[in-house]
Amino acid sequence: MPQGYELLLSTGLIFLSVGLLLAAFTYLMAWIFAPRRLSPPHGLRASTGRRRIHLVARTIPDFHYVAALSFSILMPVAVLILLGLSSAPTTESRGLLAIGVLYILVALSLILIYLLKRGFLSWK
Repeated sequence: MPQGYELLLSTGLIFLSVGLLLAAFTYLMAWIFAPRRLSPPHGLRASTGRRRIHLVARTIPDFHYVAALSFSILMPVAVLILLGLSSAPTTESRGLLAIGVLYILVALSLILIYLLKRGFLSWK
């Protein structure tokens, strides 16, 4: 198992590659499922076209929420797998565990924000 900065660099590269794959998947899903036509057909008012553009603008951020949630949930798993729950606690493994705990907290906060934004929870 690599030590020191090599371990942190490999962890960062894993985070970056998984994040880029999830971002590409997000944009692909948004491109596939977003409404195709942005211009209104002949005979309809221009407000219909604006409404469709608004629908596209509302569709794509939903995929961003899903990508952010999946990214923040998958990363602690990647950190713990990379660590392998090593039996010899070192400074590097403690740092990676701290990163894993940080990602778990980010995942929980993103889920809370998503539920608040969707109206499943309220502050009142």
